[in-house]
Amino acid sequence: MARLITQSQPFMPLKIEGLSVTSPIAILAPFPLSGTKTSGADNIKVEVNGHSIDFDVPPVIINGRTLVPVRKIADALGCTTNWDPSGYVTVENNNTYIYFEINNKVAYVDGEEYLLDVPPMIIGDRSLVPLRFISEALGLNVDWDDNSRLITISAD
Repeated sequence: MARLITQSQPFMPLKIEGLSVTSPIAILAPFPLSGTKTSGADNIKVEVNGHSIDFDVPPVIINGRTLVPVRKIADALGCTTNWDPSGYVTVENNNTYIYFEINNKVAYVDGEEYLLDVPPMIIGDRSLVPLRFISEALGLNVDWDDNSRLITISAD
């Protein structure tokens, strides 16, 4: 049975800050969507151990979860990434193996099943994954500063 990471309600419309999406097809549209705003999501900054990460596709907040391009964050965290055209992504370091499937809320960490609030998805030709989940699965700490819109990831 999947472990629920945080409470979410099934069959609810997807909510992107400032936008309500009721059709899964709408998620596949490249961002930014014409006439919509993700409530400052373009201004989200991410630091790993004090080093700023520059994303070619900016982080987005969907249903209160920040998603980031998987390859860029995995590289910054010292991991290798594999992407398969059939729709799955793996992230691996010496001790941890994480498996994601695009548009699927189930993820695996070292073979253990977890239920995500927001599934990984393709935005702007990049695979985006929940930042807090991948970071914490690797044993890292994640802090959010709402005023500066800064996410800090550290080993401390």
